[in-house]
Amino acid sequence: MGTNMKKYLLSATIVAASLFASAAIAADMPVRVAAPAPAVLPTWAGYYIGVHAGYAQHQTNHLDIPATFESALFTQRGAIAGGQIGYNWQRGSFVYGLEADGSWLSGSENVNSTFTVPGVFTGDDYTRMQWLATGRVRAGLAVDATLLYLTAGVAAGGVDNSRTFRVAGVVTGIQSEHKTKVGWVAGAGIEHMVAANWTARLEALYVDLGDSEATQFPLIAGSNNRFRFSDTASIVRLGLNYKFR
Repeated sequence: MGTNMKKYLLSATIVAASLFASAAIAADMPVRVAAPAPAVLPTWAGYYIGVHAGYAQHQTNHLDIPATFESALFTQRGAIAGGQIGYNWQRGSFVYGLEADGSWLSGSENVNSTFTVPGVFTGDDYTRMQWLATGRVRAGLAVDATLLYLTAGVAAGGVDNSRTFRVAGVVTGIQSEHKTKVGWVAGAGIEHMVAANWTARLEALYVDLGDSEATQFPLIAGSNNRFRFSDTASIVRLGLNYKFR
């Protein structure tokens, strides 16, 4: 074997040994795995519009001024339904926004009651809240696709309240009001993203429309010619919203 051939064989052996050593070292090195992409959290920010329906209990306290008779509490129970529109901002897990809604209420209460002297003083009491509108702020904490929130703001409602007095079956006076009353509203809710642009919620609200006074007609000398009506409502409702991206 010639000298040149020996040199070629020696060089080839050295190269093969180097390649084998490099492969062995590479096999012992840890394999690098690409880091997973950061999770994209659902966003609550933006405009939304939706509908709601549920149960409402409207209560009215009727009281003479001055209080000759004891106050009487009357309750309207029924369904509530309507719509809402709002906008959310989001900072990390903190979500806050504004919402306005309008609702219609069903039912009324019309009660015949006996006052202080049974069989002599009687009265027909009527109460109804026809509609309710609120403008509220919302603020809460988003946990993945679920939002827990508190809400509060201004409420307005259309109410009908009346009491008709009778003495020995004869009408002696009517105290009534048909008006829009303004007060406050507060509550809490839970909302969940059920699809890409859709959210569903369960919400409980308490509404206080305050006190109002009515004047008896006709005016009767020596009688209580003023009357006070206090209106509140407790509401539980489900809602469905479409969120614009």
